[in-house]
Amino acid sequence: MSDKIKKNISWFFIVSLLIYIVFVIFSDFNLVVKSISSFSIKVFFQVIIVILISIFLKFLRWHFYLKEINILIPKYDSVMIFLSGLSMSFSPGKLGELLKSYLLKSKFQFQISITSPVIIAERIIEFTSLIIISIFGAIAYNLKFQYLIFPFLLLILIFFLFRNNRFINLLFTFLGKFKFFRQNLEKLTNVRETTFNLFTWEIFLKMLFISSFAWLFECYSYYLIVQFFVPEVGFIWISVIYLISIIIGSVSMTPGGIGTTEGALTYFLYQQNISENIAVTSALLIRVSTLWFTIIVGFLALMFYKKNNTTKIQLENFENNKEFSTND
Repeated sequence: MSDKIKKNISWFFIVSLLIYIVFVIFSDFNLVVKSISSFSIKVFFQVIIVILISIFLKFLRWHFYLKEINILIPKYDSVMIFLSGLSMSFSPGKLGELLKSYLLKSKFQFQISITSPVIIAERIIEFTSLIIISIFGAIAYNLKFQYLIFPFLLLILIFFLFRNNRFINLLFTFLGKFKFFRQNLEKLTNVRETTFNLFTWEIFLKMLFISSFAWLFECYSYYLIVQFFVPEVGFIWISVIYLISIIIGSVSMTPGGIGTTEGALTYFLYQQNISENIAVTSALLIRVSTLWFTIIVGFLALMFYKKNNTTKIQLENFENNKEFSTND
């Protein structure tokens, strides 16, 4: 693993730790420490198992997308490349997971312009399923959900635009007026064709189904944590709180949604008359179990894959933003 990626993860860890310390200090420090120390190790392992199931479902989505664009690679490589991408989960919008495209190019010489639409499709379908589940959950609890309608309609519009050849042709005609886009016309054509193949109704609905279940497993992990402290909480209600907090963190575009997601989780629980220390403790535990656990898994996978690969994988180009150079 290169020094720059290690440095980025280290800085993110330091900033996250400082934010978590602030959260604990501004609540009751002693009570939060007591709540964390009282948390069951057994429940924590149950949470990790549930998170692993969620990660497995996301891998299935990744592997399925690759097969749809005829990227046929050994399952071992597919798993390791997917897991390596998790190391960049802290990047805004998880766009750092474009690392997966770079690894595919390094090992199998697939052009990034052909594989990068998979990462974009993953983000769109993930956010779409996130919003849909949130809307249904909010309806079930008679909560206000109108603010979720606009982003949902926007995502549907994006889907239709990706499938509309007339719109794409007009867009390419407009972009062709600019020198940069003229010089990269082949790459743009690859992106267009791959994106068109990925955004069919059949694929969209299949991936929506898989992504929705992946999110529900994450919701269940949060439910296990909160239920340990407050046994009477309901799964649907906890799911709504968790998903809306994730949306807030995503929209904020802070790395990994750090600070904003934890703040939203704490606020929503506190508003439901759950003590502040339990709200803060639950937020910290779920973020360690999801965000930080996946980053660590990705970090270890990337180190292992790079070290044990017969094809030498260099990450310097990716770090220096040269992975989309004209040599792609």
